[in-house]
Amino acid sequence: MFINIHVFILSRKAYNIEIKDHGQPLLVHRPKKKDNEQGGRRGRQSLEIICLIPELCSMTGLTDTIRSDFRVMKDIAAHTRVGPMQRLDAMKKFMQNINSTPEALEQLSNWGLRLDQNALQTEGRHFQPEQIRFLNSSCSAGNEADWGREATRQKVISAVDLHSWMVLFCKKDQSKALEFISMMKQVTPSLGIRVSDPTMVEVRDDRTETYLRNIRENLHPRIQMVVIIFPTSRDDRYAAVKKLCCVESPVPSQVINARTISQQNKLRSVTQKIALQINVKLGGTLWGVDIPSVSGPAVTHPFTFLSVNNTLPQRIVVFRDGVGDGQLKIVAGYEVEQLSECFALFGEAYVPKMTVIVVQKRINTRLFLSEGRGPQSRLANPGPGTVLDHTITRKDWYDFFLVSQHVRQGTVTPTHYVVVHDTSKWKPDIVQKLTYKLTHLYYNWPGTVSVPAPCQYAHKLAFQVGQSIHAEPSHDLSDRLFFL
Repeated sequence: MFINIHVFILSRKAYNIEIKDHGQPLLVHRPKKKDNEQGGRRGRQSLEIICLIPELCSMTGLTDTIRSDFRVMKDIAAHTRVGPMQRLDAMKKFMQNINSTPEALEQLSNWGLRLDQNALQTEGRHFQPEQIRFLNSSCSAGNEADWGREATRQKVISAVDLHSWMVLFCKKDQSKALEFISMMKQVTPSLGIRVSDPTMVEVRDDRTETYLRNIRENLHPRIQMVVIIFPTSRDDRYAAVKKLCCVESPVPSQVINARTISQQNKLRSVTQKIALQINVKLGGTLWGVDIPSVSGPAVTHPFTFLSVNNTLPQRIVVFRDGVGDGQLKIVAGYEVEQLSECFALFGEAYVPKMTVIVVQKRINTRLFLSEGRGPQSRLANPGPGTVLDHTITRKDWYDFFLVSQHVRQGTVTPTHYVVVHDTSKWKPDIVQKLTYKLTHLYYNWPGTVSVPAPCQYAHKLAFQVGQSIHAEPSHDLSDRLFFL
C-alpha cells in the first residue's frame, strides 16, 4: 500500500507539511476485534484500517542499546520513579489547581462531586515476617522480605542432581564455559546438589541453524538439561532454541549470555543463581513457608494432585489474574460454573470447597506509610505484609489491598484482591495470610513478588509462549517450571 496523491494535497493544505518520499509504503494499523465490539455496544461506528505515513512517524519507547546501558536507565529511573513524598505533593498541587479553577468547580458541582484537598488517612494491619524454610534450617524473611543471601548458603528443600547435561558454546567462549562449569561444581555442594561433568559441544559459528543442529545431534533421552552460552543477546536465536527445547525435543534448557559469566568478581554469585534456576527447571524445590497445600490452575491439576497424594484436594484456591471490574460478574458466574462442572468428572460425590480470588495489579490506588507525628512527619512506602481491608474497599465486595513486595525506588503499588466466590468459609484474615504467603514462593527471586506465585508463574509461561515459542509446550515438561 503506497501513498495516494490526495494525501500529499491534504498534508500540504491542512498541515503545511511537504512529504518528501513519494514512494514510501504506509504503516497499517488494524483495530482489535474487542475495540470494535466495545465501540458497537456504545453506539460508535466500527474503526476502519488506519494508514500512517512513516516519514511523519517517530519511534517510541527505549531501544535495546539504551535498555542495556545501566547508567542511562538509572538516570531515567530517577525521574520516572517518584517517591511517596513527591507523589503526594504532586497530587496536592493538582487538587489545588482544580479547586482554584471556577470552571472546574462548576463542572464538579453539576455532577454532585467535591474533591478533598488531602489524602484519606486510615489504619491498616501488618503481617509478621515469614519464616523461610530450607532443608535443614530456616530464616526470617525480614522487614524487606529478602532472603537472597541465605538462599545461596542453605541446602534446598528438594535437590535434583545433575548427572547428564550438555553445554554448547562458541570457540571464543570456551574459557568462559570451562570457568562456569568449574564454578558450578564448586557452589552446588553447599546447596545440596551434585553436579557431574557435562558433555561439551563447541559450535563452529553463532548462526541460529548451527546451534539447532548441534542440539539435535547431541541430544539423547538421558540428557537432563541443555545449557547454551550465547556470545551476544539475540531474540530470534533465543526463540528458536527455546522452541526446539520446549516443543520439538522437550528438554529443560538454560540460556546464558557470555557477558553474564565474563566478570570474575561476579562469577560465583551469578553461578549460584543459575544453579538454583536449573534445579527448579529440573523439578526441584528451593524453599518453602508454612502453608496449607494449595492447588491452582497455574500450579497443578487435580489429576496430578491425585497421582501424587492418592487423594483429591478438599479445598481449592484459584487466583484469577487479568480481570477488570467489568468482568467480575463473568468470573463469578460463568467461570466458577465451568470449574464446578470439571469437579463432577471425578464423581458426583466430589464437591471440594473452593475460593476464587481475582488479582488486580494495574490500579490507581496508592498507600503511604506515615512516619512520625506533627510537622516532622514524613511519608514512606508501607513494608511487605501491609494489608488494608476497610475504608477504601467497596461496600458490596469482599476485597482487600495487599502490599507484598519491597521497593527501593519510587512508590509501591498495592495489589487489589477481590474474592468473587468462596465456599471454604475461611475468615478474611486467613485468606489474606494465605495470599501473602504465596508471594514468597516465586523461585526466580529470593524475595516476595507483587502477586501470588501461581500468578507470576502463569505470567512467565504466557510471556515465553507469546514471545518465543509461539506454540503449546510439550506435555512432557508440564510437571516442571521449565519456563523460568
